Amino acid sequence: MSPQEPLLVDWLAHHARARASQIALIELPDGRWFTWAQLFDRVTRLAGALRDRHGLREGDRVMLIARDSIDSFEVLLAAWRLGATFLPVRAWLGAPEVGEIVV
Repeated sequence: MSPQEPLLVDWLAHHARARASQIALIELPDGRWFTWAQLFDRVTRLAGALRDRHGLREGDRVMLIARDSIDSFEVLLAAWRLGATFLPVRAWLGAPEVGEIVV
């Protein structure tokens, strides 16, 4: 691991190399699943898109209003990969509650 790489990135990359074809995540409601290699690829591509298309950088904050899912977890990992802070907000909260969180 290089000094610039966060531990999480190395951990994810390690499992993508060491356990590439093993299942990393299963979403129970619909049975969707991804291997470690697929998860690493998806998180890497998402981190690149967040950086290149949206200008996300180290120290930025990412708030995601969503239900729990593999997709939400991928956003968490991509944000962390870029050195950003991730703030999950549950989809069932109303505008006043979300407004209190954003302030």
